[in-house]
Amino acid sequence: MSDLRSQLANLSAAEKVELLAVQVKQRDKAGRPDIDMFEAVMHCENREVGYFVSFGYTLDAENEARRFKKQTGKEIVLLTVQELLDGEITIHKMPPTSVKNSPPKKGMVKARLF
Repeated sequence: MSDLRSQLANLSAAEKVELLAVQVKQRDKAGRPDIDMFEAVMHCENREVGYFVSFGYTLDAENEARRFKKQTGKEIVLLTVQELLDGEITIHKMPPTSVKNSPPKKGMVKARLF
């Protein structure tokens, strides 16, 4: 872990911008508390977009992701494990707004953006 920390510390500001906020939960459904904690990480790390992966989501979790975007302008992309297994997703070169209103390209998963 300290190796990773030292590697991150040596990145330039431009390289750090390329880092993604990603959270993966290994449970049937992620709930609102999971989304709340991820929001805190996004805020602390000053990320505009975050990707959350779970087997599924409660309605409260989906509503919280939607509320967070409306209040802050920051997006949480809720992905399911099944969506990832069904196709290949390219996240870091795919602008979040391009996914929302367009059909997925071959080999990409259309994510639910809130």
